[in-house]
Amino acid sequence: MLFLINTALTAFKQSRPDLMAGQLQITAAEHSCLRYDSWLDCAEPHGYDISKLTAAYEWDRGIVRGHISVQLRKQIIDVLETSRVIEKRKVAWLLAALRQALSE
Repeated sequence: MLFLINTALTAFKQSRPDLMAGQLQITAAEHSCLRYDSWLDCAEPHGYDISKLTAAYEWDRGIVRGHISVQLRKQIIDVLETSRVIEKRKVAWLLAALRQALSE
């Protein structure tokens, strides 16, 4: 699962406290892969076929523009632990992956 990064929040998200609780600011100053300060949408993870992602990466390794900071990973964990909009099973899977990434 992946989280999307948006440069602006939609009016719909801004009007829904449950969705706003899953939005994290991500700054271009701290993340060189960004051109603009943006929002990481932790409220709606998107599933992708891992074989397609792997194939895209193998075809063009430049597709990875950068990594998120350890601090942002910790913030994502905090948001997921209190999420009221993501299924508990998905939360558990995402938390395990993020915690493993932090320990590496």
